Amino acid sequence: MSENTENTSTFVRTPLESALFKITECAVNTSTLEEYSKELHKIIKQLMYAENFFVVVYEQDRSLISFIYVQDEHDLAVDPKVLQKMSVSELRRTLTGYMLRTGQMQHLSAAKRDYLTQKNIVDAIGVDSHDWLGVPLIFNHEVLGGIVVQSYREDIEYGPQEEDILQFVARQIAMVFKSKQSEKSLIDTNLLLEKRVEERTLDLNRTNLELATEVEERRRSQTIQSALFQITDLVSTSGTLEDFYQSVHQVIKSLMYAENEYIALLSEDNNYVEFPYFVDQYDSHPAPRKFSSKSEGTGLTEKVFLSGEPLLFREEEAVQGLVGERVCISWLGVPLKDMNHVFGVLAIQSYEEEVYYNREQQQVLMTIGQQVATAILRKKDSESLRIAHETLEKRVKERTFELEETIEKRKLVEQKLAHESLHDALTGLPNRQHLLRSLNKLLKNSQNYPDSQLALLFLDLDRFKIINDSLGHHIGDLFLIEVANRLSACMRNDDVVVRLGGDEFCILMFDVSSERIATRLAERVLGPRNLNLY
Repeated sequence: MSENTENTSTFVRTPLESALFKITECAVNTSTLEEYSKELHKIIKQLMYAENFFVVVYEQDRSLISFIYVQDEHDLAVDPKVLQKMSVSELRRTLTGYMLRTGQMQHLSAAKRDYLTQKNIVDAIGVDSHDWLGVPLIFNHEVLGGIVVQSYREDIEYGPQEEDILQFVARQIAMVFKSKQSEKSLIDTNLLLEKRVEERTLDLNRTNLELATEVEERRRSQTIQSALFQITDLVSTSGTLEDFYQSVHQVIKSLMYAENEYIALLSEDNNYVEFPYFVDQYDSHPAPRKFSSKSEGTGLTEKVFLSGEPLLFREEEAVQGLVGERVCISWLGVPLKDMNHVFGVLAIQSYEEEVYYNREQQQVLMTIGQQVATAILRKKDSESLRIAHETLEKRVKERTFELEETIEKRKLVEQKLAHESLHDALTGLPNRQHLLRSLNKLLKNSQNYPDSQLALLFLDLDRFKIINDSLGHHIGDLFLIEVANRLSACMRNDDVVVRLGGDEFCILMFDVSSERIATRLAERVLGPRNLNLY
């Protein structure tokens, strides 16, 4: 016994071996892929820089990509619910989609990612990382998903060692993923089978009940079932919630007297009862009213909210606080629930002496209310998702506009810098660099124009140093500006005056037919009068 203990104490695992042992161990101790991925992140962080890490699963049967675990310091600014499931077509042109469809490890630096974007292989989505390393999870040539680490820090890049570690770990993870997917598939199959058995049992019970009742009752059941199907269809066919409420009202009117109907919902903070839909023969649309746990004695609607049970009222009962000012003959309200939480009330009321609601109609409205509650929740979820998409699109457009403005400003700055590099800052005249470029261009093109001649005149200002020393550099600068203006006034249209530096200037003359032309210009510059020489 002591010998075995001694041998065990001398065995030391490498960090990679220890990580593989933990990967296998947490596969046994976790029940879902999400829990497993979270523990997996902790293990990989011990082997490499992996502060930004996510895991995707490819559901081939539904052509969906599920982001089952995301830990990212930038991309989580996007709502995680939006990223939770994406279709293969939506994800195809992302870096993750590129990795999954190639079935190979992808190590993408910023330069390589830009190259793929320029080649129109992938689209730029999310915040650009400095380094991106992704490895697909493959088991028996089947792509199960992938794991990705990325660095936003310029001082951290992944190398061959990190590539080998992540690929080696990915092979172990793929086996675990396949095992857990098989387990989940088996559980889902059993649950589906149980659900089908339960549904089949309910169908048989309903069939037996229908066979035991009269023909008229069977027809009524078929009518109710048809109404439920109509309400289900309205979720996808109606445009807005207002359209949906109106259509539901028509369905209920086909089953019972419901000329007066309203839907009451709790506000987001649960402090008010709001009436998004209200149709009444005598009363106008009511304003929202305060709601609390002490509202029990104020109205029938509040009673349904607080009890979570349907309520049937007749005029002779001593109950006050109806929605409208006029007391109705009969009132029937049912709760709208999300699980056990009551978020709304569906109510109908009658002012007709001969119309009274009964327990049978209460049961029918309760069944419809359950369907309506589910439909309202689905419509709200759809509306929330649409708003989220619109918000995201608006942010993308705003960011695009900002980038375009930045590019335009950068172009103006570049143009200004290019101009300043070729012109004298004091006089605005072309500088020495501008002169050299012009001469090089003329010399290169001289073979194309053999008869064209040019002339260069160099001049400087005598005793300019006396002006600077006696009157100051500011007066000297003004003097140089005036000299530049006068020289420019003496030139022909195509001639160029250049300031070489200090008090030195140069004149470049194009298309000079004779030396006399250049001489006369020099005389004009030096002479006391402005002579018209041309």
